[in-house]
Amino acid sequence: MLTYKLYKFFRIDKLKKERSVLTDCRGPGEGIWDILGYYDPLKYEITICDSRIEEFAKSLAISINSDETTTTLVLRELVRLHEHAHSLLHTGKISSVRRFRKGYRNLPREINEPVTEFIAWSTIKKFGTKFIEKVFEEIDKKSPKYYRNWRKIKQKIDSKSKIDERFSGSIQYISFIPSLISIVRRGICDDFNSFLRKIDENWNTILTGTLAFRL
Repeated sequence: MLTYKLYKFFRIDKLKKERSVLTDCRGPGEGIWDILGYYDPLKYEITICDSRIEEFAKSLAISINSDETTTTLVLRELVRLHEHAHSLLHTGKISSVRRFRKGYRNLPREINEPVTEFIAWSTIKKFGTKFIEKVFEEIDKKSPKYYRNWRKIKQKIDSKSKIDERFSGSIQYISFIPSLISIVRRGICDDFNSFLRKIDENWNTILTGTLAFRL
């Protein structure tokens, strides 16, 4: 549901290819999301590791005091959302950043993962429920520290928006996604701090593009 909502919001009519693996699998990364699923940038394909999700959901359900079935279903959708966020960042097929070249693969994980997490979180914030947020936050605790830098992206947006008189009303974080992807895909950020600086430097362009997406 969340993945569908993300694509619909940006008028993208075709999902990346997905496959479900019923036996054990593990992606190439080190975070919990890479254990539960992964995106292959060479094949433009998303793999959902259902056996891992089912196994992880058992302990997750206990920690958040929920039933296992509901937790498993929500967890699976969050894994899908994370991997589709990777694919959007990788291919750039979203709004004004469609013009960028196909197959952008040399993205530092210190930028790749927090921006991907911001895409996922902002989608949850727009279309999710309190329970979905709760599941996401519990998994976020188990992610490597640099994944959680998505919070610094939110803080940067909050601080810039607060002092900009052109901005009014509540923040729809999802509307910032195209501009953030655009910054990443220009290939000018060497590390996460330089990415944050680019938000400062390009704020006027970012805000203009973001306000156009406020629905």
